[in-house]
Amino acid sequence: MIKAAISRPYTLAFSLIARNPIILHNTTQRRIHLSRTNRDLLTWFTGKKAFDPEDETKVVNTKKTDDYISEVEESGQKTKTQDENLAVDLEVIGEPAKVDTWRYEMNGFKIKQWKNKPENRLALRNQVEAEAAVKASFKGITKKDQAAEISLDYQLDDLLQRFNFVKSFTIQTGVTIPDHILSKVQTPRDLVRYLNSSVIGVNFDEKSPKAIFLDQKDWEGTNVTIIDTDKERKIKNDNWKELVRKAKELDSKVNQSKIEAALNQ
Repeated sequence: MIKAAISRPYTLAFSLIARNPIILHNTTQRRIHLSRTNRDLLTWFTGKKAFDPEDETKVVNTKKTDDYISEVEESGQKTKTQDENLAVDLEVIGEPAKVDTWRYEMNGFKIKQWKNKPENRLALRNQVEAEAAVKASFKGITKKDQAAEISLDYQLDDLLQRFNFVKSFTIQTGVTIPDHILSKVQTPRDLVRYLNSSVIGVNFDEKSPKAIFLDQKDWEGTNVTIIDTDKERKIKNDNWKELVRKAKELDSKVNQSKIEAALNQ
């Protein structure tokens, strides 16, 4: 009876637990695998074997800056190694040049300037003047001395003769012939055709060979206005110079008045 009385409370407790089970939550976190799915256990052992823990403990033996400076000062000029010869040499301000300059290599050799810049360019107004200028350029180029006897259909097969002809024409007229026209000129008449189409009656500028020049007279009665930008720029520059001159003059007068006032005190 005593045993039954003692064991009864435990029996009741177990029965209550069976009816109302206690749910225990698992607090263990799930690990996230960042490795690739095609790796297996043998791959892990291979990576483990390749890792050498001694690599982390290796220390590179370095020298102090003072030691490097003393070595350079004692050795004088440092001898270049093979790797340093392959590197690009940078120019250092204050250091003598390591190689000779191109002026020294040229040894005074000069080439005369091809393009001639005369003070007054010859204005070719019509085809007759263009033909006369072309014929005059032939003097000294061919065996014929008289320019009138030279035909405009003369074949310029000799390349040197063609260059001398165009150079003579440029010197006399001041009109520069482009290279692509020079390569197409077979006779003096070809040069006359180029002058009629691109030079005569056209404001040609060698610095801007592809520039378009428009005249306001051709656009009268329309809503198109032609503005000369070069003229406006020149006017602005002149106005600016005039303002600067007046400012300097006024400044000098003010300074002079201050000096006179200081002397009179």
